[in-house]
Amino acid sequence: MHNTVSRFDFNTISGRYDEWYVSKHGLHLDVVEKRAIDRLLPNASECSSLLEIGCGTGHWSEYFSNKGYGVSAIDVSQRMIEIAAKKNIPHSVFFVADGENLPFSNEAFDIVVAITSLEFTPNPEIMFQEMVRCVKKKRGIIILGILNKLSAFNQKRMAIQGSVYSVANMFSMQEIENMIKPLTISEMLVTGFFPEIKRLFWLAPLYEKINRLLSKQGAFIAVRVDL
Repeated sequence: MHNTVSRFDFNTISGRYDEWYVSKHGLHLDVVEKRAIDRLLPNASECSSLLEIGCGTGHWSEYFSNKGYGVSAIDVSQRMIEIAAKKNIPHSVFFVADGENLPFSNEAFDIVVAITSLEFTPNPEIMFQEMVRCVKKKRGIIILGILNKLSAFNQKRMAIQGSVYSVANMFSMQEIENMIKPLTISEMLVTGFFPEIKRLFWLAPLYEKINRLLSKQGAFIAVRVDL
């Protein structure tokens, strides 16, 4: 057993974490990220138990709950978990736990999910191995939401000194494939495109639609692995 800390102390931003989802960029990205993840998720009637690693304040936990899953959600941040628990999200339980040392038995869940979590753990390969250990080996599914290091938007965020993104270990599509070997990716989607010129942001939906066909440098990569 080992104790692991995140690359960033999320306790320090827990009180304002949800503000991102009502910001201009946050609102757009939340819609397209959930659209991508929705394409990868099976029906809850087929797979009901879901483990979410790095749940933060429960934003995605609520999304999974609304889809009909029974959600077990963990985060290393005590304050994040406290905020998530206070939301009283149906069919969800929250734990303070380390994604690199999950407190669950082998093959305990139908689906294991990590949305923008691998980027902030010191050892993403170990966290992924823990995800594999805890998902059922027959028809189990792993879903990842990864911040794309090739995205110009993400590169600007990483350049902001002292920000949460400045310490993130983002991934390219090739690096994701290398990390999950010998498993293979069932489906991979790239999304999160919008104009960099602020006055043109109202064109974001059209920009997203066009660039999904032309580019692999969107801000968010959604991945499904079937066991």
